[in-house]
Amino acid sequence: MEISTGRAALETLKMEAVRLKEENEQLEKQGKQLEKEIQQIKTQGAQAQARNVPAKEVGPFRVYFQKFSEPMGQAVLRSCIDVIQKADPQAVISIADSTGCIAAGTGATAQQQGISAKQLIEFWTALAGGSGGGRESMAQGQIENPELFSIQKFEQFIRERAK
Repeated sequence: MEISTGRAALETLKMEAVRLKEENEQLEKQGKQLEKEIQQIKTQGAQAQARNVPAKEVGPFRVYFQKFSEPMGQAVLRSCIDVIQKADPQAVISIADSTGCIAAGTGATAQQQGISAKQLIEFWTALAGGSGGGRESMAQGQIENPELFSIQKFEQFIRERAK
């Protein structure tokens, strides 16, 4: 009698293990879906905020500067660059988040006038440590000292090139 009870208990445990594994897989799927939705909401919010970043005239350029107070990640920062570039071909853009992720962009007119996103990333990484790279129109990187990412330093860089 003890053997049949032990076998029944073992079968019950096996069935419970299978159920728990399936439940865990379902929870993982739900977690991934929620993370995806959070990222979409974060991107939409950041893009809305990017649309409202005021442009400041510095020489022949329109400068856009945004420093997010929370982690955003490279994908979100790139999407903000896209929003501004589409709206303004004279845009010169620097955006960063609280962790030091940075992205830069330049509109076609700004590029023709000698300012590239790659130059902007090189400027920020030389100033604040870190690394990065990219194209003339869009570049990204990571700086070690995000507190050095400032509108004053950005405007000074642009003024020097506007001469």
